[in-house]
Amino acid sequence: MQFDDLSIEVDGVKCELGQVEYKILNFLLKKRGELVSRKELNDYVWGHELPSDRALDPHITALRKKLQNSQGELKTVYGKGYSIILRDMEN
Repeated sequence: MQFDDLSIEVDGVKCELGQVEYKILNFLLKKRGELVSRKELNDYVWGHELPSDRALDPHITALRKKLQNSQGELKTVYGKGYSIILRDMEN
């Protein structure tokens, strides 16, 4: 997976990201290996202008789908938050 501008490259194919997807992925990569709470992610993405309690959901779903064939896996820990796992595609 290669991360550039508002897109990622997965298996040599460029995949465009929405602005919210980009912010989510960027934040999770900065916090790689850590569990990021839903509140922390909401605060980073929207600040004090959170559109709704479930505003993250469609963006998490879309991002998870876009990362499906990459070495990045978006994990949800129910009731706790999210993390990104990078795995070696060679093994």
